[in-house]
Amino acid sequence: MIINTNEFILIPTVKDEISYFWSVLNQKESASCWRDIYHTEENFYNDMLIRMNRRDEIIWTAWRKAGKSTEKMGGIILSDIDDTSCTILGAIDLEFYKSKARKTRHKLTLADKVLNTVLRSLFTDLKLARVNAEVYKAFPNVVSFLRRNGFKRNAVFKDSIRINDTLYPTYIYGITAKDFLKGDNNG
Repeated sequence: MIINTNEFILIPTVKDEISYFWSVLNQKESASCWRDIYHTEENFYNDMLIRMNRRDEIIWTAWRKAGKSTEKMGGIILSDIDDTSCTILGAIDLEFYKSKARKTRHKLTLADKVLNTVLRSLFTDLKLARVNAEVYKAFPNVVSFLRRNGFKRNAVFKDSIRINDTLYPTYIYGITAKDFLKGDNNG
């Protein structure tokens, strides 16, 4: 599935882009802890190859359109897709983000627009009832991004992930199709 708008395009990730995903997910200022989970790019690469061939996962690379050219700006992984729900993980390339003015006249960032377009597609095209997002260690920027886009905290799993011998909680945020489609967050 390809999602194409005037500002960006989401294309299924190909094998050659896995290294890019690794670098985006493991940026110094990133809210991701994937580096701590996989430890090496090789472990991540092998897992992504498996994920790319699963029927319950979709992995996209996000490209920003700039006139006739495009530039990579991040990626999205949808996992655990079933008849009613899925889990979403997104990562934006911080170098891309810092080098561009991200705010628009409507106060939505390009990341907001990408998320809202994906949610609209999941709720209207795939007819999912809910989308979940897992946040490790309660990263404030991720939490405020999710809340700004209509997600609500649904659960906390204490001591659910071990990173470098320390246990951290996992926060589960979710949004239902009903709440998204009636809300004003769907840009």
